[in-house]
Amino acid sequence: MAYRNRARDPYWLTAKFNSVCGKPGCNQPIKRGERAFYYPNTKTILADSCGHAGAASADFESHAFDDDNNGSM
Repeated sequence: MAYRNRARDPYWLTAKFNSVCGKPGCNQPIKRGERAFYYPNTKTILADSCGHAGAASADFESHAFDDDNNGSM
């Protein structure tokens, strides 16, 4: 991570229980032990297996990098 880690930032985790992807309309199962991307503010979890987690992670990292490096603009 090239950005500063802030409280309440989304992060990758290993699912501790079975769930489903929180992307509206997806409902891809997330099994215990699988990797997922978690948003603590909204308590939303996204599945890595359907691709939503990877896209969300890349989007977040891009915005965080911009915030850290272009704050004076």
